[in-house]
Amino acid sequence: GPRTKTRSLLPRLPSPRPTPPVSSTPPEILIEILLYTVLSQEHSARLSAAIALSQVCHVWRAIALDVPALWTSIASLHPCAVAVAARRSRTRPIDVRAMRRTAPPNLTLGVEDMSRVRELSLCVHALPLKLASTPMPVLEALELAGTRPDAAPSDDELTMFINRGLFKGVFPRLRALRLDFVALHPFSPLLKAPLTILELRDVPDIWETSRDLVLCLAGLAGLEELTLVRCCPELYVFTPNPVPVRFPHL
Repeated sequence: GPRTKTRSLLPRLPSPRPTPPVSSTPPEILIEILLYTVLSQEHSARLSAAIALSQVCHVWRAIALDVPALWTSIASLHPCAVAVAARRSRTRPIDVRAMRRTAPPNLTLGVEDMSRVRELSLCVHALPLKLASTPMPVLEALELAGTRPDAAPSDDELTMFINRGLFKGVFPRLRALRLDFVALHPFSPLLKAPLTILELRDVPDIWETSRDLVLCLAGLAGLEELTLVRCCPELYVFTPNPVPVRFPHL
């Protein structure tokens, strides 16, 4: 009939697309999904994962930028990457793991942001001079390396020296210290922290005698793991008054 013909002449409108379930996901559930996605990545991929998630749509971006825990991992010393993580992590502790030994750029965190560093893993080349006066009250783990991967075993520049002006503060939470081809002053405040893990590899000239070594270790009664590789003085030198040292947790 006429009604049927009229209907057949009307343009067919596309049927509305079904709404994806994720669009109706409560924000608190979406936050957990974003956190799991980022934190389940390797440390080196977490910042790029957070950036990718923040670019899915305007809703995801607003939520991602409002979750500082997504932005606390720094694996690249590129100034832009460091600035993004420092700004978006707000006041959260920061983990910096950027162990590149081939002429890396200096770490460009500001003084206030340096005080938020919880874990620092760097080549000595990249140490910023601001560490001379910056307190690091939440630093829990420090790893420094001084070798270049292309260096020969006889290379005179295998060992890097930490400037005596660096790390002059107090480290109340430092538990793990790992040094590889890095020369450290024997009276460094780093060796007075409440360490539970001490790992020194190819670290020369810290202690002149075995007595000096023992006296240093005597102040680290909380040690649970101790690794000394090619960094000990002559251990068989006679000591007239040996000092007993006990490590109840080692």
